[in-house]
Amino acid sequence: MKYFRDELLILSGIEEEDKKTDELWKKAMREYKERFNSLKGKIPSRTWRYLDKTNLHDLKFNNFTVLQENIGKKRPINIILRLSDSQEIVQLEYSKVHEFKFIFNESDTGINYLGVHECVYSELLDVNDRLFSHELLFSTGATLYIEFEKIKLTRVHLKQ
Repeated sequence: MKYFRDELLILSGIEEEDKKTDELWKKAMREYKERFNSLKGKIPSRTWRYLDKTNLHDLKFNNFTVLQENIGKKRPINIILRLSDSQEIVQLEYSKVHEFKFIFNESDTGINYLGVHECVYSELLDVNDRLFSHELLFSTGATLYIEFEKIKLTRVHLKQ
């Protein structure tokens, strides 16, 4: 994470947040928002609007799938990530993946019965003029990092 770094998360865990911690959070959110706003028009508008509104906060991890298209095709890896809450399933499709890392170590989480659990923070950034990155931090400390060329978001509303 570039803006929502570990030091902010550690400071947030301290019961008595002081003004300095509060200012660090505000600064991180302001700087990230500026950077994120620069992506408007570079990614699909539906995806941009949804991430701007929710940043995936509190959505629970369901699964992710790594797909490999034709072996001879350049950038054959695609990833589908599914998150949900009680009202909908959100699916993010990342195309032409250049790099991805999924880090989960149950013994490091201190909350070993929750698995990956819910998304706490997500940062969607531009890497260069055609490449983007999306990093997600989950409540148990698991992280998912993906560098890709295209992203698409779809939502499925659950019947109640």
